[in-house]
Formats: sequence, structure tokens, C-alpha cells
Amino acid sequence: MILNVNFLYRAAFVLLIAWYASVCTIHYLSLRSLWNDELAVLDSIRFLKPLELFVLPLKTDQAFPHFYLFGIQSFAKHFGNYTLSLRFFPFVCMMIAFAIWLRVARRELKSPSEYLTFILCWIASVPLIYYSAELKQYSMDVLVSGLFLCFLYEQEKLRLLGGRKYVTILALLPLSVMFSYPAYFFLLFPLWNLFRAVQEDRSQLNFFAVYLSSLLIFVALSYQFDIRLRPVESVTNGFNDYFIATNSLKDFVQTFGEGVNNLFSRWFVELPKVFRKLARVFLFFGLIYMFVGFLKNIHKSQWKFCSISTVALVVFLELAVAGALQKYPFGVPRTALFLCPMLLILTVQGIRQLKTLNRYVYYMVHGSFLVYLCVVAIGILRIVLTEPLIAIPTIWSL
Repeated sequence: MILNVNFLYRAAFVLLIAWYASVCTIHYLSLRSLWNDELAVLDSIRFLKPLELFVLPLKTDQAFPHFYLFGIQSFAKHFGNYTLSLRFFPFVCMMIAFAIWLRVARRELKSPSEYLTFILCWIASVPLIYYSAELKQYSMDVLVSGLFLCFLYEQEKLRLLGGRKYVTILALLPLSVMFSYPAYFFLLFPLWNLFRAVQEDRSQLNFFAVYLSSLLIFVALSYQFDIRLRPVESVTNGFNDYFIATNSLKDFVQTFGEGVNNLFSRWFVELPKVFRKLARVFLFFGLIYMFVGFLKNIHKSQWKFCSISTVALVVFLELAVAGALQKYPFGVPRTALFLCPMLLILTVQGIRQLKTLNRYVYYMVHGSFLVYLCVVAIGILRIVLTEPLIAIPTIWSL
């Protein structure tokens, strides 16, 4: 009987993984026309020479990591900037990101039913599907956040082993800022862990020096050839409604609340609105556990950042501070997509905590969440099979 149950879970995992990969592939191959921001990005690909990408601002007031855009430009030119070639790197990045986040989730979600729920979250998430085939950097952001989390889980073991592999990873990890702006939110976690390791063992100072040197070098290169060229005023105006206002307490509370509402309600589907309202109910458990999990685990980890429970709250606060400083929009689903997998895992963990209160309440909430995810996933599949998927689709007529 146990063998049969395990077999059914494994079959379900394979089916759901294939489902997500298939939906993204169909979406990628749909060849929908480039639109809005994609056309603006294409202007830079078409009209800027490769070297100009590193010395001039992008065309049409766009913010896009210049080194990543250079890679897309270099690849797509061999195919005449054909639509599939322009979206190829975002597609590959999301597929790799999915595989990495499955590995991260396995570290946090030991129960097969909880792990299955996490996979279902990806299948039921329009942003995680839509941006797998969009000429934007958001799938790369999801990939980079996954890479950092993977490293943080393994950092202590790698540190104890030492060797060239560890040194190489430490030297290359800060390279991520050349391809993803949200990488800046994760840079200090490995550095802090290394600092704590040096306090315990002075022989770890060499590893600390390697990472710090690499961090400073790549941040300097990123600033020189990318950050300083960003059209800051245009980007700020474009996301004006998504920054945190600091001119008064009332405006601060309102804009901060709107941002939090977006971050904990807009990861699945937005229309009909009832689906977004239901998402807010389920992700509320993730919001609560983001704080509870941090308080429960930061002391256990000896004040090191080595899991989602210890990292997510800090990244959330970093994002809020950046939003208050008008440096990075707060609460925009696409620009915060790198945070989405963490919040989904926290949601599953938060619902799990209901077991300690009443297992029947847990079964009711978890079961309702599964039904919700299945309905949304089927709705997304129906759209993908019949028409091009858009960023804000109406998946069901009520």
C-alpha cells in the first residue's frame, strides 16, 4: 500500500512538471506579436551596436541589464531577430529556474502533498508562465534568486569542504549582478555568512576575501556599464504608483499596504477578481509565516542566512526600503517575480502550521487551496491551447 502511494506521488510529480513545461513551451511557440515593452527593448537590440550597449542608455527609456541584453542581441542576430530567438533566453532561464526552485522546495517541503502543492502553484501562476516567453529580464531574476538560495543551503557544507569548487562559486556568484538587478538584494547574505564563519575560524578569512573582492569588482563593473546608464527619472515616473510614499504617515501606510496586497494576491490570476480575492486568503498564511519562520529559525541557524525562512523577510524589507527610496518599485508582480517562489513556499509552510492548531482545519484549508490551484491551472491551460496568453488574462467567465 505504501509503495502504491509513493508511486502515485511520483507519477503526480512527473505529470505536473511536464504540465508546466508543456504550457510554457506552447506559450513560447505561440508566436504572439511583440508588444509594448518588448518592442521598446527591441529598439535597443536593433539600433544599438554591441559596444554601444555598454556606453549608452538603452532606447525608449528601458531598464534592462545591459550584459544580458548583449547576450540576447548576439544570439538573435543570427536568426534575423526572429520572435522565438528574441524570447529564447527568457524561456531557457525560466525552465532552469523551475528546476532549481524544485530543488530548493525539496529542502523545505518534506511532505509529498506539500511538495505537490508547490508545483501546482507554478502551473496556476500566470506570471510564472507568461514571463517564460517575454522579451524581458524577469525570468532571469527568478533564476538568479534560485541560484542564491541553492548556494545558501549548501554554503556551510561547501565551506567545510573548502577547495577550488567553493572558491570558484564564491568568485562567480557576484557575477549575477551583471544579468539581474534583484541580485543586489541577495549579495550580502553569502558575505554575512562568511563573516560569521571568520568569527568562528580565522582560516576562513581567505574565502571572505575572495567573495568580497569579487563582489566589489562586479558591482563596480555593473555600475560603470549598466546602472549609471539607466534612465532613472523615466523609470521612476513609469512606476510612480508603485513606490512607497514617505511624505506623510497616511500615504506611507496606504502605499505600503497596497504593495503588500499586490505581493500577496497577484501571483495566480487577476480576472475574474474573485480568484485574486481567494488568493489573498491563502497567501495570508505565507505573509504570517514570513515573520514567524524568521523568528523561529534565525537563532537556530546561529544568525546565518541559510534558508528561505531566514532570507525571505530580509529580502522583503530590502524591497520595501528600495521602494521608499524610489530606487526599485515595490509590489509590482513582474519586477518582484524573483520573490514569488519564496512566497509560494512560505504559503505552503504557513498552511502547514494549521496542523498544530487543528488538523481538520488544516485539511480543509489545504484541500481548498489544492482545488483553487487546479481550477486556475485548468483555466490557464484552456487559454494557452486556444489563444495567446496575455499578462492579465480572464481565465474563467463567471
